This record gives sequence, structure tokens and C-alpha cells, in this order.
Amino acid sequence: MRIALLVYDGMTALDAVGPYDSLSRLPEADIVTASPDGGPATCGGGIVIQAAAALADVDAADVLIVPGGMASALRAMLGDGAVMDWLRRIDQTSRYTCSVCTGALLLASAGVLRNRTAATHWRAHDALTALGATPATDRVHVDGKYLTSGGVTAGIDMGLALCGLLVGRELGEAIELSMHYAPQPPFGTGDPATALTPARRKLIEERLRN
Repeated sequence: MRIALLVYDGMTALDAVGPYDSLSRLPEADIVTASPDGGPATCGGGIVIQAAAALADVDAADVLIVPGGMASALRAMLGDGAVMDWLRRIDQTSRYTCSVCTGALLLASAGVLRNRTAATHWRAHDALTALGATPATDRVHVDGKYLTSGGVTAGIDMGLALCGLLVGRELGEAIELSMHYAPQPPFGTGDPATALTPARRKLIEERLRN
């Protein structure tokens, strides 16, 4: 089972590593990290991920995973016709096409989420709408073969859900246990439906790297 994971400069590291960790535990998984030119991808926080292949060398995959990233990185990717063509090509034959966080914007820009419902980061809902998709508020959203997930950590949930779809619930549960995945966030402010305030939005927009 071939899994193609897009990597690119400015992406969010956990968007890629989160689903990678669960899927890499599947004995039959062949995960290939692919960057536009086959070179290393420097994530938004500075971590470098070495790609195993260039996009041109990956013609098909059973699963496609697209991580999100910094705003400047997304603009560069959205304007790259070769990347958009590659997303459409892999999606044509994939069994599942997946995104984490603002990776949904890349899929939507490529046209594969048109008239579909998809999850993305809460700050990207308007942008997703403008690209022809309807934002979902659930952490992991399934629309046909498309699995999309909300903010950064939701990629872990999406990866586990995908494991369940690929190999069954029993093995999916075992993978979740093997990861000791039982999150207990210290502040309880991760859900914008209950925790978003003007003051917190201001801190995010003015004090954090975007």
C-alpha cells in the first residue's frame, strides 16, 4: 500500500508527522515523502524533513496526505501549477485523499474538494469557502474518499481514523494504544466553538508565527 505524503518548505511539521506516525505502524505501508523538487523541506519551525522523491517521480498512490503550513508557504504552493497538477493526478486513482489543517486549501485549490464538505483550521474557513468547498467543524471529516482534519493535532486523529478504514477497527485500536494516544490538553482552549475570544484571537494574530 503506497502512501504519498507531500512535504514542502514552510509546512507545519506535525501536520505531516502526526499521520505519518500512525500509518508507519502498518506493516504493509510504503510511505513516500515527496517534495516539489525532491529536495529537503524546511518546516515553518525550522525542522528539516528529507523528501524521498520528487513529485514528478510519484505517479500514483493508494493514499495521498497533504499537510498545511504557514500562510506564505501556502500562497507559494497555491501558485505552483506543477503542484496543483500533481495533486489532481494522484487524486484520480487514490483510494483515500487526506489533508491536515490548511492542507485542505491546497486540495480545494486543485479542485478536488469542489462542492464537498471539508475540515480545516478555523481561521481558514472563509478561504476554503472561496475555493468552492464547505467548511466542516468536526475534528475529522469524511466525505466519500476524502478525509480532512481541523487544526494541527487533528492530523493524529485523522491518521488513526484512516488506519481503521484501511485495516479495520481492531488493528486501528491497537495502533492507538501502541501510541499511548490519550491527550489531556492542559488549558482546554483548543476548541474555537467554546474558547475563542477577541483577546485570544488578537494574541494569535499579533504574537504567534503564522
